[in-house]
Amino acid sequence: TVITCSTNSLQLTATGGGTYSWSNGTTNVGNNATLTVTAAGTYTVTVTGTNGCTATASQVITQNISLPVATITPPTTSVLTCTVTSITLTAPTGTSFSWSNGTAIIGTSSSISVNAPGTYTVTVTGANGCTATAVQNITQNITTPNVTITPPTTTVLTCTTTNINLITSGGAYSWSNGTAVVGTSSILAVSAPGTYTVTVTGGNGCTGTASQTITQNITAPVAAINSLATTVLTCTTPSITMTATGGGTYSWSNGTSVVGSSATLNVTTPGTYTVTVTDANGCTATTTVTITQPQAPLALSTTQVNVLCFGNR
Repeated sequence: TVITCSTNSLQLTATGGGTYSWSNGTTNVGNNATLTVTAAGTYTVTVTGTNGCTATASQVITQNISLPVATITPPTTSVLTCTVTSITLTAPTGTSFSWSNGTAIIGTSSSISVNAPGTYTVTVTGANGCTATAVQNITQNITTPNVTITPPTTTVLTCTTTNINLITSGGAYSWSNGTAVVGTSSILAVSAPGTYTVTVTGGNGCTGTASQTITQNITAPVAAINSLATTVLTCTTPSITMTATGGGTYSWSNGTSVVGSSATLNVTTPGTYTVTVTDANGCTATTTVTITQPQAPLALSTTQVNVLCFGNR
């Protein structure tokens, strides 16, 4: 006796007479034994027998077309990212459910798991067959960060450049030398050759990478002093010229102080002379030569002494 969204009409059937007259309390709504009712109300049938006598009967019809409350519990986030790959949508009330992505039905339970952006609509059906809908928009952010490494002043480790700073930006960082993680900040100090890769993680959990190759040149120069005709200072050889080879710059020492800074050194005093040769990579090598000097010859001096013979006065 209840009209609902799923039962939108009822049939009332009277018996016992020859003719019938149905009333909704206001007007005559039918003259057959059967009446189709689509609205709530009190329906009275008057039955007339063949003898002209009448009798009445009534039926109360009610209606329940209240819509259910359709809601979607707000998700923790409505944005799909590289770390949030699915979002659960839940309709907390209702008897039956039908979820749509706008194209097809994708679920018939109270909850669905969403892994693609779109507009999701749930149709909730109440016990009376009435329906209501609720909508949730899901977006997506899977943009990878743009990762760069600031070009360093040099990419070559040398004896003077013992470390190189690699700098990046854009999120959370993880530096690798190809074998292990070697840093987790935006700046990495490199002291060994290799290929260094930084993985940057953006706020959406997506990652990007960039790499930088660092080489090394720590080869020491070959320090040499050209062959000398002699290493002995004499009265006829009062100086000896020494010429060093093998480097970009030179520093000569006599063991006490620096005595020259060119490739060639002119020596006038005996001693041990060391040249430090520095190559373009800042690496150094040394070589030494000893210069000697014999003692000076004895100087001869004479003194005249007159000798008196015996008897001479």
